[in-house]
Amino acid sequence: MRIQYPRPEEAPPAKPCFNCGDLASAMWSGRQDVYVCGECAVAILPKLIADAVPTKGDGGTQTFRDHLTEIHAGYWYAVACRLSGTICELQKWIDNQSSE
Repeated sequence: MRIQYPRPEEAPPAKPCFNCGDLASAMWSGRQDVYVCGECAVAILPKLIADAVPTKGDGGTQTFRDHLTEIHAGYWYAVACRLSGTICELQKWIDNQSSE
């Protein structure tokens, strides 16, 4: 699944959050698009991940630990992608300002 952060000039019509119905601030594309607001991303998605991780006979403790590294890596990768997109947009804005 790939995280997409639409730029304002390219943004499709606003969609509701899958959980609360408020205006979504991010979208994940997969077999079906999932829209989520910032509040639910913090409050609900970690619980969804915990429910979705398959468990072993130990009740899941070791499985959760095994997946925690992957979850952290995926989170920081997404943060880096978002920040790099923001930096690229800022650089374009700076370039446009200096050419005027």
